[in-house]
Amino acid sequence: MKTSKVIVNFSGESEMQDILREVQRRNITGLQWIASEAWATAKSLWEKSGKLLQGTLGFAIQRAAVIPGLHQHLTSLSPLSIHKTAFLDEFWEETFKCRLNDSINTHYHGEDTYHDRKMCKGTEKFDDVYSPYFDVTQLRVSYNVYKAVYLVAHSLQDMSDCKDGKGPFQNGSCANPKNFKPWEVKSAVTFIKML
Repeated sequence: MKTSKVIVNFSGESEMQDILREVQRRNITGLQWIASEAWATAKSLWEKSGKLLQGTLGFAIQRAAVIPGLHQHLTSLSPLSIHKTAFLDEFWEETFKCRLNDSINTHYHGEDTYHDRKMCKGTEKFDDVYSPYFDVTQLRVSYNVYKAVYLVAHSLQDMSDCKDGKGPFQNGSCANPKNFKPWEVKSAVTFIKML
């Protein structure tokens, strides 16, 4: 790293925090960073390490509107609602640095050991901690997936509702939704109804 002048980095925000901490510890300066979407727009990195990142060239999808209700849903999660879901168990434990009863999380991240952690109380609140996952204004990729699913769901619904003679194709014909797998139509329509 000492002789590198340009660094292309495809890590996530938390990994980049560790990298920048080490760069600062070693007093390495004059680097040109090429940033991926995963950390190019991470507010916390720029607030903490702005001087190290001056001149960074980042690529990101255009900022998008917020998915309605997503922030409220994420911040309302509790140990009861995430129990037996390995990813969410681990997320809870890593965010609050505690252990859940009957957790299937078998590893840890960071300096402390998993078994030395205190037990989670179940009353922890996401409003009391910072996590990049709750900054829903930065979920550019997720928002594009959300819009794509919405588009497909609406299209399949329109195909299902189409009446012969009034369709968009030649002679008013309709596309045949039966050409699609049944799970694709049911899942998409269910998704629309949930919204």
